[in-house]
Amino acid sequence: MSSIIKILPEHVANQIAAGEVVNRPSSAVKELLENAVDAKATEISLYIEDAGKTLIRVIDNGCGMSAEDAQTAFLPHSTSKISAADDLLHISTMGFRGEALASIAAVTQIELRTRHKSDELGTQLEIDGGNIKNIKQIAAPCGTNISVKNIYFNTPARRKFLSSDEVEYRHIEDVFTKVALANPEINFSLYKNSTRVLHLPDGTQHSRIIQVFGNAFQQRLVRVSENLSDVSIDGYICKPDYTKLRSKQYLFVNRRSVKHPGLNYAIESAFAGLIPEKNHPVYCIFIEVDPSTIDVNIHPAKTEIRFNNERLIYSTLHAVVKHAIGINQLSPSLDFDTFQIPLAPRSGNNYSAGNFGNSNHNGGNSNSFSKVSDEFREAYMKSIKEIQKAEEDILQNDIESLQGELPLSEPDTSIIVDSSVFQIAGSYIAAPFSSGLLIIDQQAASERVLFDEFCKKNTQNQSSTKSPAKTLLFPQSIELSASQTETLKEIQPTLELLGWDFSWLGGNTFMINAMPEQGNEKDVQKIIEDIIDLYIQKQMNGGDEMSSAQKIAAAAAKRTSIKHGEKLHKEEMYSLISRLLASSNPHTSPSGQKTLRLLSPEDISELL
Repeated sequence: MSSIIKILPEHVANQIAAGEVVNRPSSAVKELLENAVDAKATEISLYIEDAGKTLIRVIDNGCGMSAEDAQTAFLPHSTSKISAADDLLHISTMGFRGEALASIAAVTQIELRTRHKSDELGTQLEIDGGNIKNIKQIAAPCGTNISVKNIYFNTPARRKFLSSDEVEYRHIEDVFTKVALANPEINFSLYKNSTRVLHLPDGTQHSRIIQVFGNAFQQRLVRVSENLSDVSIDGYICKPDYTKLRSKQYLFVNRRSVKHPGLNYAIESAFAGLIPEKNHPVYCIFIEVDPSTIDVNIHPAKTEIRFNNERLIYSTLHAVVKHAIGINQLSPSLDFDTFQIPLAPRSGNNYSAGNFGNSNHNGGNSNSFSKVSDEFREAYMKSIKEIQKAEEDILQNDIESLQGELPLSEPDTSIIVDSSVFQIAGSYIAAPFSSGLLIIDQQAASERVLFDEFCKKNTQNQSSTKSPAKTLLFPQSIELSASQTETLKEIQPTLELLGWDFSWLGGNTFMINAMPEQGNEKDVQKIIEDIIDLYIQKQMNGGDEMSSAQKIAAAAAKRTSIKHGEKLHKEEMYSLISRLLASSNPHTSPSGQKTLRLLSPEDISELL
């Protein structure tokens, strides 16, 4: 019998191993930038072509490599940082020069130019799929210039799984931002398709945050700082009246960007009662501990971390953030976006897919501490989806019945019993129909209506079909970050169809002349920032099948929709009901939230 177990050829093993280290262009960017930082560079430039699929180039003025080291760096298991297993406990740098280069080289074509500061001549190396094709001495400045070309050229099956250029570039930009935030003493530049889109001069931690987030953050930041024998914490949080999506939460341990649900919860819980329930605090916090007390090798990308004394780190971080909030007497003006009354499904239980694992359970523990098994959770979620699908089928029949009662053009109050439409807690609309009592979530309903209207305007793509807009009595200038500026330029044509009128004044400044009727002109800067963040979040959602225009429309609809707590006149309620029932999907918002529930007389009887 012939043997069925074989030893893989080295080049095949390297290509497989590369899948763990280089799962997308941004993974290579991360390794190359961290190597440049470890080389003690004071200037680092990143060049990206076609979202890294064609070219990733990193140029630094660090210590450079000798001819021997330049060749050894691309061998498997090569490193300049460790010689024994115990050395892993004391590493304080990011990458190990050469640690991931073998994996990157296995699936790309590389050209390296480098000169060590002690050498008169430099070295040029050309590598194709892990094989050195050419090596020679050249005149070169001190430092390293490495070009990574045609990622996955020899593994086309892997290349086809890459996302769009827009999504891949967002991942690269995120990596660049994190490395730049962690190293404010270094001058960073980012070039996209030959155009410099970001320039971050060296400075302080505070100035680097402003460079990355934008000048608007000058008034939003609050310092957090504490130095103990076992842990040092420093950084900034944003005031509780400025909250965002999780996209602006940065946590670093020994200058390494990490993901840690426990530490994130320690920060978020310090804001308890100060911010709307669905929003999250913005922060950029740095933790310094003895390298021997942490383990960063529990994940190939080293983004996850384990502490020897996690309880100490957690409690200290929570206390420091809470103290910063207290001494600065931060009392935000809260809106009522947090107030929601979940509508029980027809089965009579209160469960929904969105409520599973909420932080309100188990005495306030976050869902990151849930002990529910993955198998149980998967089965639970599957059953919930089946229940929801059955409910939606029933609800669709109800909607078709309501549409027969309610004219779908202008609101007609005659079909609503005694014209007694009213609001519940300023967040829900109740309307008696002949077939029962209709309950509508005004915010989710408004998002659906605006999304459909925005998509219609974009499809028609004619200036005469622009959404209604209001001209600002006093045009407002807003200041964004460099990254936000690029995104706003990208989505400007679509936003203009939705009722926005603004112009770029140069740099990162825009003048807002008009906005959609639904928007609050007192908060123009925040609205634009939120639209940009929501759009980027939807862009990076791999399971989202929306087009770019639909993602912009969804972001704009969510930000300019009627909010919970907003008082409505009867005419406004009638109009919202009519427009919702005439929409493409009356029972859910663009993000999948339920918009309405029709309580039949039998349902109401069961509640009594």
